[in-house]
Amino acid sequence: MMKASNIALSVLAATLLAGCTTQKTDVPALAGPSALSTSVTVTATPDSVTQDGSSQAAIKVSVRDANGAGVSGKSIRLDMQYTQNGTTVNGDFGSFTNRTLVTGSDGTANSIYIAPAAQPVNPAGGSQFTTVSILATPMGSDFQASSFAFSNATIHVVPLGVIVPVGKVPVSNFTFSSNATQNVPVSFDASLSCAEPLVGGLCTSQHTITNYSWNFGDGANGGGKFVSHTYTVPGSYSVILSVTNDMGVTVQSAAQTVTVALGAAPSGDWIFSPSAPVIGDTVFFNASGVKPAPGRTITQFNWNFGDGGTATGVTAQHSFSTAAGFNVALSVVDDTGQQATITHAIVVGTGAPQVICTLSPSSPTHGVPAVLNCDGTLYQGGATAAQFVFNWNDGTAATGPQASSSASHTFPGVPPAVPYTVTVTVNVTDSKGRVGVGSVTVTVQ
Repeated sequence: MMKASNIALSVLAATLLAGCTTQKTDVPALAGPSALSTSVTVTATPDSVTQDGSSQAAIKVSVRDANGAGVSGKSIRLDMQYTQNGTTVNGDFGSFTNRTLVTGSDGTANSIYIAPAAQPVNPAGGSQFTTVSILATPMGSDFQASSFAFSNATIHVVPLGVIVPVGKVPVSNFTFSSNATQNVPVSFDASLSCAEPLVGGLCTSQHTITNYSWNFGDGANGGGKFVSHTYTVPGSYSVILSVTNDMGVTVQSAAQTVTVALGAAPSGDWIFSPSAPVIGDTVFFNASGVKPAPGRTITQFNWNFGDGGTATGVTAQHSFSTAAGFNVALSVVDDTGQQATITHAIVVGTGAPQVICTLSPSSPTHGVPAVLNCDGTLYQGGATAAQFVFNWNDGTAATGPQASSSASHTFPGVPPAVPYTVTVTVNVTDSKGRVGVGSVTVTVQ
């Protein structure tokens, strides 16, 4: 069980300097104001380990300023005190992976406490536990002019072979939410745990559990009776819960496997209008038909129009300046990081008139007038007809340019001349200066 107490720096310094048997640290004298300005907090998880030379506890040191913000770049030294049979010794009982630490950007630093190897005779002279206090001392001249408070973390080291009364061993058990999915928090509940063995399947203990320590199987840990954890990679993870009761006894649960499935990506489709855009048209895009997986929310809509243009949002609009085919892609991201990309090809036309003409009669006779009418021509983007040029391609001069969409023409030859075929072409210019070309194949009888 972790303990925290405010201890004046001068008491800590005097204790360490007077009693340390393995390591000695010079602590600068205090100066400056008496009000606390910097706090140093130490925690150990779990707070009960076996004296087997390998059991470990994670040590976390937090340095906070007067406003509670983390202080980065501060050097911290770790030391130990341990108590056996009521006698406290300033020295090491076990070891640290790192004794000198530097806080990170969040004001924390971490080390690992490793329990000492088992001894044939309990050095405590029959005491069940050795109590180890982890002490953290700020270092460096920047601390000499400030007062600060700190806490120490306590670890119970249990010798191998110690028999703990059966009635005092806690029960560690938990449940978790099913259907675990990548990037979605999984809820864990340790309510099935008990401070002592169950009686008739029920927890009747008058004692309490003082610490819940979780190992989520992916390198992350947590604490508390009710916790949640998010797995970022699909797979199977072995989760273990360690509980400590108010008698200082710790036990681990049997591992339970959490299977994390790949999260479902958003799905659906987007639309655009007009369906056959031309150069200069404003094309409207709408992705309201793209939906996230149940319970999720789409947080990003990113458009790439294939011509270097981009936009964001459920709806967007874009104008193309070149007649060509473009692959327009919409990428969406939901609140768990799942992504989907939906792509459509859009053909952008020139916007020139689509020339449609008919000849009457369709098979004219030599020397008899025929009329070519282009009233069926289609115009884009609100444009209208401006002029027409009829190229008869039978050796006679072209007709136009003219504003009229029809022209009369007599194909040369005197019956019974030999029939022949010509291709008549028509150039149509619209009110925006765009030119379309159409043709009609004519067989002259």
